[in-house]
Amino acid sequence: MTTQTPGAPGIRGATGTCPFTIDRPVMRQRWERLTFLHWPFEPADVQCLLPEGLTAETFDGAAWVGLVPFFMRVATPGGRRVPWVSSFCETNVRSYVRDGAGRSGIWFFSLDAARLGAVTVRSFLFGVGPLDPVALGGVACILLCAAAVACYLPARRATKIDPMSALREE
Repeated sequence: MTTQTPGAPGIRGATGTCPFTIDRPVMRQRWERLTFLHWPFEPADVQCLLPEGLTAETFDGAAWVGLVPFFMRVATPGGRRVPWVSSFCETNVRSYVRDGAGRSGIWFFSLDAARLGAVTVRSFLFGVGPLDPVALGGVACILLCAAAVACYLPARRATKIDPMSALREE
């Protein structure tokens, strides 16, 4: 069902009910400092980027692609947060689509977050497998950097210690 949004001529708002219920939520999200930037594209240009079964939704004859940067706060269903891990910047690139039944939705071309944990969980939830070359390469680079730092810092500290004075102290 489509209704006219009061006070906004020409803008339509969709109403309806969610097709499912969430019995046991796994997290709470709060999106802050959002910016929505949209650009019109030829529908065929967007359509060729979508998977089979989805159709680019149009408004005023154009398919719209959005860039949405925001600050995310994540908590458990009970409201607990881990200070550094639970707050991060995120950006997504999206377009608006319809499925075979004509239902509107959003297709995300990218979901980029500034926390490794968020990226890992998102990759797991949205079907990026452990053998995905990009994910595998990214994890390998991160582990290599962590190992280099873990080896370098203690070794650098050790070069500044006089062995004779260290032996005398023990």
